Amino acid sequence: MNTALKKYTNQCHMQLIVEKVQREDITFSEIAHEFGFTDESYFTKVFKKQYNQNPTEYQKGHLEKNLK
Repeated sequence: MNTALKKYTNQCHMQLIVEKVQREDITFSEIAHEFGFTDESYFTKVFKKQYNQNPTEYQKGHLEKNLK
């Protein structure tokens, strides 16, 4: 049960992170700090592992999608 709870918590955190990444008014460094990452590069590494693209690529794709 404990593993499932941790996995669920991580998924919730990542969803909140994605919502922040989609915005342009907050830096990735601020997001990393807010969610307890040691630095922006580690945040980028974790994000890329989860979504197969770095936060910049993800944000750009999201913004382009919304312009259409």
